[in-house]
Amino acid sequence: IEISIKADDKTITYGDNAPTLSYIVTSGSVLAGDVFTGQLSYNGNGDAGTYNIVQNNLSLGKNYTINYTHGILRINKAQNIIEFSIESETTFSDGQTINLNAMASSGLPIEYSCSNTDIATINNELLIIKSYGTITITANQIGNNNYLSAESVKAILKVNLLVNAIKKGDNMIL
Repeated sequence: IEISIKADDKTITYGDNAPTLSYIVTSGSVLAGDVFTGQLSYNGNGDAGTYNIVQNNLSLGKNYTINYTHGILRINKAQNIIEFSIESETTFSDGQTINLNAMASSGLPIEYSCSNTDIATINNELLIIKSYGTITITANQIGNNNYLSAESVKAILKVNLLVNAIKKGDNMIL
């Protein structure tokens, strides 16, 4: 007895549970009392991508010939969101450092940049203050095979110069 089946296409997002793979009979019919055994599978490793859904060990027994049409499993890249904040102001002191602690929902490493390297530089996750002024620190995460690129997050830091002034008469001495 000849039966034709087609696997249903499925779409999930990376990190989701594997979907239940299903199929429909497109021609032929199963005799009363006969049932499908086994299951479909897909030829991938769970990473984001497009995979064929294959027959695997799905069977109706030796009395049937199955004409199988594969389906497609699409595993989309997962969202990737950065959480990042720093204090908005600090007072300049020579050699001052600030730990940058942005986190990406993907767990992937963050890359930082500074708008003015005359005021501060970045070494890994450490902001090194060199002078006073206002800078923008940008946290980036470009994603990978399984995660989308995250939207950059910016934080503005104002580095104030502490000036001691002494009033002498009507004049200020710095």
